[in-house]
Amino acid sequence: MKASDSYRIKLGACAALAATTLMSGAALAIGAGSPATPLPVLAGLGVGAEARADLAATSPETPAAEAMAADRAAIKAAPLSAAAWLRIAYIKSRDGRPLDAEALDAIERSYSVAPFGADVTGWRLTFLYDHWGELTPQIRAEATQEHTTLIAWQQPVWNIDSINDPAGRMAATFTHAHALTLQAKNLAQKP
Repeated sequence: MKASDSYRIKLGACAALAATTLMSGAALAIGAGSPATPLPVLAGLGVGAEARADLAATSPETPAAEAMAADRAAIKAAPLSAAAWLRIAYIKSRDGRPLDAEALDAIERSYSVAPFGADVTGWRLTFLYDHWGELTPQIRAEATQEHTTLIAWQQPVWNIDSINDPAGRMAATFTHAHALTLQAKNLAQKP
């Protein structure tokens, strides 16, 4: 084999690699830019599954079974997504039904994968305080801890008045006041 033949083989391999990289990049960009359109090529990678599930869950026209199927696909693609687990509870309660065992288990899982997640904390706390009477003592304790941690880190807090359930609004108000008291005590103890 001459040196020029070796060079042509290497050049051909580089060109093939470049073409594959460009096609993959374009496919990923299409999948990310248009999450409502599932691409079979990218389905195995879960590209856009989270966005499709979120769109299906929040769209009143989407039947609950279809929204749940989209969310299951998002969980399959990203099992450590707290939002995907929490979305199960949201979908199940979307039509005013009380939280069932599956919904409560999904909330527990959302805390297992992200006990304090910046992308889910505000939404999760509002949802949980809106369903305060339906929660297990364990979930209430986790929500209270998350709320207290939110205040301790001095993160912006959502509007407690947006909580519809009176018992949940009262629990959020008391938790908020308690967390502020703890924060003031900690600041007073610092030299």
